Parts: sequence; C-alpha cells; structure tokens
Amino acid sequence: MTYPANGVEPQPRLFRNDHGSLTVPRVGEWEPAMSVSVVIPALGGQDKLDLVLAALSEQTYPANLLEAIVVDDGSEPPLTLPEHRPERTRIIRTPDGQWGISGAVNTGIEAAEGDIILRVDSDTLLSRVHVESHARWHHQADYLMVLATIFYVTDPEVARLTPADVVAANAAGKLGQRFANCRVEENWGAERIRSSDWLTQLDARAYSVANGPSVSFRKAFWKEVGGLREDLLLGEDTELGYRFAQYGGVIVPDRGATAWHLGATTAMTRPLDADRARMPGLANAIPLHRHLRKSPGHIWEIPLVEVMVDADGASHEEVCATVDSLLADRDADLAVTVTGPWTIANSGRYPALDDPDADARLPQRYFAGDPRVSFTGPVGGRFPTAPFRLTFRAGIKTVPGAVTQLVELAETRQVGLVEIVITGGEDEFQVALERTAALSRARRLRRPDESILDAVDAMWGIWFASGDDWFQMPGAPDVADRKAAQAVSEVERLRLRLAAAEREIARQRERAEKWKEKSQNLQKMVTQWKELAETWRGRVRSSGRYPFLRGPVRRVAKRVRAKLRTI
Repeated sequence: MTYPANGVEPQPRLFRNDHGSLTVPRVGEWEPAMSVSVVIPALGGQDKLDLVLAALSEQTYPANLLEAIVVDDGSEPPLTLPEHRPERTRIIRTPDGQWGISGAVNTGIEAAEGDIILRVDSDTLLSRVHVESHARWHHQADYLMVLATIFYVTDPEVARLTPADVVAANAAGKLGQRFANCRVEENWGAERIRSSDWLTQLDARAYSVANGPSVSFRKAFWKEVGGLREDLLLGEDTELGYRFAQYGGVIVPDRGATAWHLGATTAMTRPLDADRARMPGLANAIPLHRHLRKSPGHIWEIPLVEVMVDADGASHEEVCATVDSLLADRDADLAVTVTGPWTIANSGRYPALDDPDADARLPQRYFAGDPRVSFTGPVGGRFPTAPFRLTFRAGIKTVPGAVTQLVELAETRQVGLVEIVITGGEDEFQVALERTAALSRARRLRRPDESILDAVDAMWGIWFASGDDWFQMPGAPDVADRKAAQAVSEVERLRLRLAAAEREIARQRERAEKWKEKSQNLQKMVTQWKELAETWRGRVRSSGRYPFLRGPVRRVAKRVRAKLRTI
C-alpha cells in the first residue's frame, strides 16, 4: 500500500487532539515514499553514540530513504563515525559561538535533506521498527508531532553492550531483551499519556508531554513554526511542542516506536534543581503553564490573551476607555494590540487644538510608556503563539474579571471559539474569543468553499454566549452601576424578609410566655391538691374512728392522679 506525500490528497481533519480517527498502516505492510533524516545532537559520549548508530543501522525503513546526521556540539576530542552505522551518516559541527542542544538540533535540521525529521538523543537506542513507526504517521498528515515510547535504563552498564551486540539484537528484533536484568523506569509523562487515552482526551494541553529523547515532525512544519528556541537550555522540547500546537499541530504518542535511554535523566536524578533551572523560561514562553504564573500584574513574554481592539474610525476617548478598562484588570494575563490607521503623514508643525490627526496621535502618546499596548496596522498581531485572541471594537469597555472568565469558559467547554453578543447600547455587537490552535488548524485545513467559522466548528467546536455581564456598549448604563443597583435591590428584599422573621419570632416568644404562665398556675394547683391529699391521708392513718372518710379520700386521690396525667 502506497501513501502519498502532502499535497497529493486532501489532508485528514482531526478533532482537537483526537488522533484516534487517523488510520495508519501496520509496520511492514506499506510502502514508504518520504525520506527521513535522523538528527542526533551530541557532546562527547563517543561510546554511547556508537551504540546509538549501531541500533540505527538495523532499521526496517528503506536505507535509501534514511540518513543520520550527528551534530557535534564542541566535543573534545571531536566525535568520529564508528564502523556500525547507517549507510548515509555524516558528522557536522555547530558553528562557532553556538552551543546547546537547541542550537545543535537547529543546525542538524537545517542541513537535513529528509522530508521528515526524527530528533534523537545521543544516548538512546532505537528499536528495529522505530523509524518506520514514526514515519507512517507523517505520510498521513503534515501537522503532526510524534512521540516515542521511552524506557530509561538507570543501570545500562549491567547490559554490557557492544556495537556488534546491538546490531545482532536489533536485527533479530530482540534489543529490549538485552535490558531484561536492568532497572528500567518511565518518565512522568507516560502516566499522563495513558490516563488521557493516549492524548486523545488531553486536547489543548497535549503539548505538555512533548519531551523526551525521540520526537519527529515534518521539516516544512518545523520551518513554519520556527525551530527550537536556543535561549532555553532546559524545556526546549516542551516549548517547541507548545508552538506546534498553536500552529494547529496534533501531538501523537506512538506505542510501537520504542527506545531505551541509557541512564537516568537530570530531571530524574536532580528534580528540584532541574525545575528551578527550567521553570522561569517556561513560565515566560508558555502561557498555558498557568500554575507558574502566580504573580498578579507581572508582564510575561507571551501573554495568555492578546486583545485586538479595532480602532478604525474611533476617537481618542473611545480608544482610551477601552484600553484602560482592560489594563485596570490586574489579574488578567493580557496584552493589547490596537489596530487602525496610525500613520501620521505630516510629522512637522501641526495645530495643538485643531490637529486633524489627533485621534491617531493622542492614543499613541497616552499609552507610550506601557509595554502591554501597541499600535499596528489593520492586519496581524504581536503574539502569534498567544493561546487566545479576543477581538472587539474601540468604545466597548470590559468589567474586571471579564477576560479571565471568558478564558475559563473556553477551557471548560473545550471549544475553539466563543462568540459573544453584547446588547444594551445603541445597537448590538459581537465579540470573539479565538483559540489560536483552533484557528491555525482551520486556516490550514479548511476546504475551498468552507468558511473559517465552519472549519473551526468542525475541528474544535464553537460556543455562543451573552456578553452583557462582561462588556459595556457605548451609551449603555454602566455595568458596575447596574450590578450595584441589583445588589441594593437584593439587600432591600433580604431586609424585608428579616423584618418579617423578627415579627414571627416576637409572636412565638409571646405565645411561649403565655404557656409558661399557664404552666406555673397548673403547677400551683397540683401542689395544693397534693397537700390536701396528704392531709386527708394522714387523718385516715392516725385514726380508725372515721372509716366513712376513706371513700372521700380515695375519690380526692383519684381526681389528683387524673389531673397530674393531663399536665
């Protein structure tokens, strides 16, 4: 069975991160058509590199479609190619002044000739079907990032492997058996993958497990996304996965692409130190890592929400009212991009009070000192990888908490777009909260006769909501005042209920007092009857001369007992 390269047939359209609907061929039952470049960044470790290349020399993927590129990141002595290696293997060195895994990977990918890039650590041995398992996915769609199943051998010296041993074991499909007596672990992401049904239920946060020593993607998509960030020494693979997702990518874990990492990672042996070094960079670069963004008012490199304010035809006062209402919400993780005709033709002398360009000049001057606000032309924004974009026109104001609540709505409903209708002013207006990942995939995969909204709905879903509690239209009563009036009305209603309850309590207290007085009177009668009964009983006992009194005494006692039973 032959699978065409991208562009020959329409691409499959996956819903959110549900790659389960994508049918891939079984290993060994298809005919590959695309070339693969295995990029291996390395700094020293010649002995492990020899084992890696030995395992790579025994692959089911066609040798004429496979190349290996070792990127020597300044090893001393320089790395060399061993005897056991793929037919097309070469070593290149990172340019002077460039260092680190990200720089080495970028260097290797730029030099790669393959359609598919498989980035592998220099201490990770690949199973015999590893390359083929990765590549079969990329023959189906050009927007996938495929992750391998990695086992971490914490005591690899127990296996006592040589390159010849690895070649023989992999040729027989039994490389994993060589680690039967070793301690083998999984990293933290393995459980998240399984618990989310292999990431099909993780949706927007599937990128969080995009780390590890074996990951693959199309080279063209890598160029579109922009490659690895070289200023991140740790977490660079997770950040790349995040950007892949924002560009519409789907993260796919492959169960058949197994590999064995020789030794524990730094994150396993020194987790606290690794987190301390990694988290500041990831907090700035990945807005969806919201657990790392705990400081209100902090200005981050990439905001959670980029608010696009359409100011075409708006006055200076309308622009300021809108932007100020957004910036007043210190808990909102946002940046504001105001679009409109901001170019001022005459930069020379102009009248201060009758400036024809006042509505273009004054807002830029007013917000000149705030880095969260920028003024651009009618197209584009500053943050293509901000996970959300909120768009509406100048003059509309937001209430505190509106942006955060809208994001929570989109996250709860797991939709790609929230369409919001605002009423209460001179007319009604629509606001849109867009999920960047959803819009990017919709633009990539929509059909010629399909609207962008229909494409978003098909691949992420749309939710409709009223925005009257979040936004204030021009000319409408102030939302805060309206809510305050509602609160006053509610307080008055509760006050009336409290007064009624107090009257009922007073009435019940009065009844209780009456019953208490009646009870006291009855108690006096009982005491009198008891005293009378005792008097008569004493008389009868002291003298037997009045037998005729026994009858009356008994009658009195009987009446007293009956009275006592009624109390």
